Amino acid sequence: MPLGSIASINPGEGPLSINRENQERYMQVLAGIDGRRFSDAASDVEAALARIETPYGFTIDMGGELEEQRQVFVELLIGVLLAVFLVYTVMAVQFESLVQPLVIMTAVPFSLLGVLLTLAVTGTTLNMNSFLGLVVLVGIVVNNAIVLVDNVNRMRREVGCTLHEALIRGSRRRLRPILMTTLTTALGLLPLTLGIGEGSELQAPLARVVVGGLLASTLITLIFVPSLYLLVERGRERRRAIRGRRKAARKAGVHIPQAAPAMQRSRVQA
Repeated sequence: MPLGSIASINPGEGPLSINRENQERYMQVLAGIDGRRFSDAASDVEAALARIETPYGFTIDMGGELEEQRQVFVELLIGVLLAVFLVYTVMAVQFESLVQPLVIMTAVPFSLLGVLLTLAVTGTTLNMNSFLGLVVLVGIVVNNAIVLVDNVNRMRREVGCTLHEALIRGSRRRLRPILMTTLTTALGLLPLTLGIGEGSELQAPLARVVVGGLLASTLITLIFVPSLYLLVERGRERRRAIRGRRKAARKAGVHIPQAAPAMQRSRVQA
């Protein structure tokens, strides 16, 4: 039986192979980048794809290096959060307190201001090496605050200084070590930060993140952390004194009423 009696034969074009992923057919389009940054090219491609009207049942997604980069960013973000948790846990065990580690950890978010400023000034993108620098930075920026707070606690406990006096003496005594450790670290990373040497441009984002965040956290350690420590410890001493008076009053059989709200007190005074 001739084939032409049961079918019509017409020359045409078709795919050499059919690709499937998750039981769905897909077609892959490859492209290269020459003379442009990857993030800028990816943004332009995504903007162009958003203007394309896809038929029903069809989708357009970007994969390849962009997809891998997004997965790496998610994993590094989880690493940063895990580093913050581990650092806080270690300090909570060391200081035997849940509040003082929070005071020390305030240097971490403020160091991000220095990171963003450094990246903006140097024109560095937030890439994988930059995220690795953030993971390293979490463990570095708290060192100066740990030294300061631990010295203040020791002076209050061993020397018997008052809160205000311990902060002044402790900050003055630890000023030089904090500045020395910060400057030595920053100067040691300076050649890598400037991109001096072959292959240094690959690791320059990591060094810039560490240097920028470390310099910003040093200022926070010397100014903001002692002020926050003073406010927190004053509040704790005030609550401790109130509990002590109530406990002594209960032993003496005297009832101390709860403090009235501020609105009620103002009405009574009026």
